[in-house]
Amino acid sequence: MSWPGVPFKLLDAGNVEQLFLKLSSLPKLTIDSPTDYNQLALTVGATFLGGLIPALIAWRTFYVNAKNVKKERQEQQRFLKAERSKQQIFMMSERASQFASMKEDREMQLSISQKTINAQVISVNRQKWIADVRENIAEFCSLAFDHHNDRIDYLIHERAMNLESENFKKSNYSEDMKVRYEKAADDYTKCLERTRTTRSNMDKLKFLILLSLNHEEKETHEIHSSMHALQLLVNTLIIDNETGMLKNVTEVYSELIDQSNKLMDIVRMVLKREWERVKLCE
Repeated sequence: MSWPGVPFKLLDAGNVEQLFLKLSSLPKLTIDSPTDYNQLALTVGATFLGGLIPALIAWRTFYVNAKNVKKERQEQQRFLKAERSKQQIFMMSERASQFASMKEDREMQLSISQKTINAQVISVNRQKWIADVRENIAEFCSLAFDHHNDRIDYLIHERAMNLESENFKKSNYSEDMKVRYEKAADDYTKCLERTRTTRSNMDKLKFLILLSLNHEEKETHEIHSSMHALQLLVNTLIIDNETGMLKNVTEVYSELIDQSNKLMDIVRMVLKREWERVKLCE
């Protein structure tokens, strides 16, 4: 049997047309059946569930996203708050450090300015004060020895005047004795004036020195006592009316030297302390 080829005719053309004609002439069949509400309900329910489930999923998704966003926002706010607190603490620390640095700079500048002022004004005045105290103490000591010598002359001329006065009376007030008495009285008056002037100058220097010292320091009281002792020493001189010689001139002079040295030692300590302050520009 030979192969019919491709494509091959399964049916003849006439048979096909007859088959379509027969099928087209078949009657329409109508089947009446009651309405199935259960199917409708199932359909509606399925449709509702089909829409509800995505809606619930979407709502759940939005809810979770909103919750996560709120949580992230809260975390960000806490982070920002913590960072802000750290920044504030850092800024406060920096400000405190800057303030401390500025305070130290101001104190240093104030110290430098104070030292400059001390060096330019106070130190100069203190040096002048040291020089004035040294000069006044030296002059006071010198006046103490001058007062000693004037006191000796005063005692000698006082005795001479008293002797001439007695001789003048014994001579029945003769002219010759009157001249001698008047000369002795004139010499006595001059010695008395010198003694008073020297004593007055010593008092003035003593007051000037004490006013220039700090009354609260113990050295001031020691200086005062030493100067007063120098003045009293001169008054201890005694003359022998029989011989006209001074009895204790050597002892008084020696005590005068010792007391003046003691006074200068105290003053040296005060001046040394002040000179150290000058070198430190205080």
